[in-house]
Amino acid sequence: MKRLMILRHAKAEPAPFGDSSDAADHARPLARRGWDDAEALDASDAFRGHLPDLVLVSSAVRTRETLAALSQLSGTEVWLRDGLYLAEPPALRRALADLPESIGNVLLVGHNPGLHALCRQLAADPYGDATPKHLQRAAQLDHGLPTCALAVFALQGAWGSLAEPDAHAALVDLRIPRRAERDPATGSPSKT
Repeated sequence: MKRLMILRHAKAEPAPFGDSSDAADHARPLARRGWDDAEALDASDAFRGHLPDLVLVSSAVRTRETLAALSQLSGTEVWLRDGLYLAEPPALRRALADLPESIGNVLLVGHNPGLHALCRQLAADPYGDATPKHLQRAAQLDHGLPTCALAVFALQGAWGSLAEPDAHAALVDLRIPRRAERDPATGSPSKT
């Protein structure tokens, strides 16, 4: 079974005032909160037992800095890809579908709205065979994919199967930074 870990970059600084260019957005570094959230994820057990064999990461500064904060992953092979910057689900699916089948666990580090949309597509339950726990995790995605959130999927088929827009996988874990946790009943940020 393959494991796909999808990580939205941690909280970044805004682009310089008045500069809405792609270059300015691409160059945005992590904010202090972003470093804190990424370091907290690194200190958690999120990757224990399932370290990625490969990391696919957008070339943006904030995605590379998010990855740099994850010391557990030092030494892991990294493929830096310009095409992952602000990529939408079809491009993300193609990047994943092109992976060698010899790779078992992959971490994809990128951006919303593409990552959130991909997570929702993968977590869909078209056959009605998802467990209640899977459905509960998938429902959390209805409220978005906050910065530094990690969604972990188990994929039974080949990487190539992800090229299909209706391909889905089991959402086996969803890690949301504590400051971004939401009340499941209301979808509002929790007060804890």
